[in-house]
Amino acid sequence: MPNKKHETGGVPERLRQITVETLPVEVPYIPDIDPYTELPEVIYIDKTQADGMGRLAVDGRQPVKLLDMDKLPAKGTVILMNVWVQADEGGLRQGIVADCRRYDGTFDVVDGLKEIDFTDQEEAWDTLEMQQHQVVISAVVDNDSKGETRVWGDLAFYDAALHMAKLVNKESKKHATAEADTKKQNKKSHKKSKKSKG
Repeated sequence: MPNKKHETGGVPERLRQITVETLPVEVPYIPDIDPYTELPEVIYIDKTQADGMGRLAVDGRQPVKLLDMDKLPAKGTVILMNVWVQADEGGLRQGIVADCRRYDGTFDVVDGLKEIDFTDQEEAWDTLEMQQHQVVISAVVDNDSKGETRVWGDLAFYDAALHMAKLVNKESKKHATAEADTKKQNKKSHKKSKKSKG
């Protein structure tokens, strides 16, 4: 009897914890953090990147979850997306784009190349692991002082960043429409129940 229902020799994909390092391509995700963890504990600015101008960075082992506009954290969040772009010299480049328009806070500035103090073994290993798994964000989408969407970071990821912004805007619009429809339905059913009581 053929094994029609056998998938692979591994495990179901849904059982795998997705992290920043394993983000699927062109799907928006957000950091999966517990209520007691602040976003700046997960994402930071590495001042040694981009010739000293700094870039956002995150630990590649950080778990992420699919973007769900119905369940955005109350404190806001950063939306991450894995993208591939055409490199100037030919070939493809991979990078992470971050949409920060739904986050009102700020991030700590960290020296990504700071000297490691080996007198404290535990801290030294933590720092080494963080440096080993560091993922530098290629481009950031945010609003300028006039509230208009702008892109910061590696120019090669400009188009990909704008594409991501449109995807997020589309999700946001769908969420707003669904929310408005629900409110209308609730109003209608409220009026009907009033009439039936009268």
